[in-house]
Amino acid sequence: MAGRAEDATTASARYNNCRRAQLRRGQLVVRRKPKPPVRSALVIQPAVTQAVAQVKRLSRRHVPRRIGWSVVAAGLLSVVGLSVWLHHFYAIRAFGKTAIVRPEPGGTLLICGGGKLPDELRRRFYDRAGGDDARIVVIPGIYVGDDDELSAAFLEPWQRLGVRSVRLISARSPRLANAAAIVGVVASATGVWLGGGDQEWLAATYSGTAVEREIKRVLQRGGVVGGSSAGAAVMSPLMIAGGRCDAVEASGLGLWPDSVIDQHLLKRNRLNRLLGVVNAHPEVIGFGVDERTALEVGLRNNRLSVIGDSYVVACIPSARDRLARVEILKRGDETTLLALRESNPAISSRDELDEYLAAAAE
Repeated sequence: MAGRAEDATTASARYNNCRRAQLRRGQLVVRRKPKPPVRSALVIQPAVTQAVAQVKRLSRRHVPRRIGWSVVAAGLLSVVGLSVWLHHFYAIRAFGKTAIVRPEPGGTLLICGGGKLPDELRRRFYDRAGGDDARIVVIPGIYVGDDDELSAAFLEPWQRLGVRSVRLISARSPRLANAAAIVGVVASATGVWLGGGDQEWLAATYSGTAVEREIKRVLQRGGVVGGSSAGAAVMSPLMIAGGRCDAVEASGLGLWPDSVIDQHLLKRNRLNRLLGVVNAHPEVIGFGVDERTALEVGLRNNRLSVIGDSYVVACIPSARDRLARVEILKRGDETTLLALRESNPAISSRDELDEYLAAAAE
């Protein structure tokens, strides 16, 4: 048995030596079993496979095998590394676009204090209106008519933001604000933006019309209505139409009951004007929104939050001496109308507000 094992080993060694000699003399061609293609879950896998095959062909024809496979390895690592980077880049980008903000049941108001608005505020409105599916209608606070340059000025900030569907309507009179062509545009909207201009003209033109009715239906469907400067002032039922120290009062669109809104508050020193209105009307809470800042209102539960660069000042009437007290709300503060009326200070986190609402419901 031992002799047979030695003969088999010797024969195998002779066979292998013979094959090596033939291989060196070029008399033997070795056909290697092809390896399965590289599989990848990334979307650019076909490009990786194609690049590897191309480098293999070049390496067989023009360079020694060892150098060729070094090139293959380096190219493969480069392409895979790039694919992983792109995968994470677009995942993070998509998360930043779609995360966190969604349309809210009962509708949302985004009340902006005027000035040059940060893109953050417009992005919040866009997200509340449905993101990529948003259908936004812009209603300027002045009559635009056939002025293409003026129309473009109201639409450009939204187009720059990448909004796919944004349209502008402008009625010269309340009669035209009942026209089917204009009303139909608002009826299909998920978000309505009330632009700056003259709040008294804005209220006089659209109050009591079919356009006003459709704006309120947008909120009932869970959409969003936003506005800046004059477009913010017109949202409350009691509207500040003008005046420096003593306010000129008028009727607004009444989108947010139990409130009165002023804008450009700190920039134009309008706090005394707002306090005068609240002291004269203790049934409302006054909100003064400064420039580059917004007060977001969830209408289902009157949940309030502050966004932007400056402050929102809440003026709360007092039942005892009829002199309003003041709460200053900064970026990130959240509260409710009920909490403000009960003399609770601004709540500085969502968790604190949730705890307060839970306790109030007991």
